[in-house]
Amino acid sequence: WSTLAIELPDPYSVRTDTPETTEPAQEVPAQPETEPEFPAASGEELLTEEDTGDGPSAGSSPPQPETDPDNEPPLPRLEALPPLPAEQTSVETVVNTPVPAYDVIMQERILTGLMYLYDRGQMNLVLIAAGDTAPVAANAIAAWQRDRGEEKGIALIMIDARENPALQLPLDELLKPLDIRILDLITRDNRMTQWQLNNRRGMMKRQHNDNYMQIVLNGAGADDPATVRRVRGWLRQYAAGTELP
Repeated sequence: WSTLAIELPDPYSVRTDTPETTEPAQEVPAQPETEPEFPAASGEELLTEEDTGDGPSAGSSPPQPETDPDNEPPLPRLEALPPLPAEQTSVETVVNTPVPAYDVIMQERILTGLMYLYDRGQMNLVLIAAGDTAPVAANAIAAWQRDRGEEKGIALIMIDARENPALQLPLDELLKPLDIRILDLITRDNRMTQWQLNNRRGMMKRQHNDNYMQIVLNGAGADDPATVRRVRGWLRQYAAGTELP
């Protein structure tokens, strides 16, 4: 067997924007009124600038009035905008490249991996999917068979399969059109209810799909050696293929 691991993107990694925080404006305390440094005694008048000699002297020239900007002559009226250079445009065109959907990215990665093995002489392919990647694998196999005319040299192993929220169709609907060998392995790590498991098995039975098999291993986990031996035994019995001369 040749093994190829395919890394799928995480559908739950969503960027969260940090909300802007505004601090309440601090109230500025009122400044007390300024009193003269040396208050006058009762009945005594305060001295002004003329009395103290701090004001302008009698012989000095009077201050010149400031220039009023309103008195400046108006600018000539602009009749038209200046022409733009020949190499520039008035409006810049921004092209936004659309981001592919999550299910499209996953399907492309799986099909690329299958094609990689197929082009290297691996005509007997088995896709092993665990958890919520099982619907993704079933969807990719359906696309693989549509492109290759219902080719039979492929099998699917699902370990503790459950629904994937990134896909529109449920797992049962994705399994219906598959006419291939399917192992639905249930361990103690399974998250589906017994009713859901029975409904999936009954649906495949009503489809008259004799290539579907559901096996329950209550005493073993997904990573236990007993589960690995069970998968290996199923591969030898149902998905070994035929060695070409």
